[in-house]
Amino acid sequence: MRPAFWLVLLLLSACASRPPLTTSHPPQWPAQARAALDWRDWELQGRVALRVGDEGWHGGLHWRQREADYRIRISGPFGQGGIQLEGGPGRVSLQQGERVARARDAESLMQQELGWSLPLKGLDYWVRGVPRRPDQARLRFDDQGRLLRLEEAGWVVDYQAYDAGTVPPLPSRIALEHAGLRLRLVVDQWQRLAPGGATDD
Repeated sequence: MRPAFWLVLLLLSACASRPPLTTSHPPQWPAQARAALDWRDWELQGRVALRVGDEGWHGGLHWRQREADYRIRISGPFGQGGIQLEGGPGRVSLQQGERVARARDAESLMQQELGWSLPLKGLDYWVRGVPRRPDQARLRFDDQGRLLRLEEAGWVVDYQAYDAGTVPPLPSRIALEHAGLRLRLVVDQWQRLAPGGATDD
């Protein structure tokens, strides 16, 4: 038989063994999702790699979230020592070196200042391994009821590893893609914060 025939069989076999995307969920999923969403105040340390078209950057990542308030630092990329994004409902600032720009929403500010943007309203959920709007998302699960893939708001989010040291296990390696933008996020450490603290260190 021709080699191409075996290649087709191999691809069909891989597709057949992969669970389909669905809007339904396994029985253990609701409890896991509630436990992940219960992480309302948290921070993570990790690394991030971003590619937009033919350009790519990478750097260290520190993200602190307290309810709807956040501060995200990406150190090292862009040749400028990194960026810091800080905000909450109706307000956001983006700092690059000595320059600080402000707006009412993060997506438009990032697009204006950086030429690309991330969906922070969704990313806050996706980084914890849950969709923002489950009724509008397509999902794929592993045999433990954890997300393997999430498609929501035009983004494809693949979960490549989970941290067994958190309760529930939270994602530790995530790949996101949308319209030519590819983001790889590796979480080295998750930490749950006591509620009611300030966003700053």
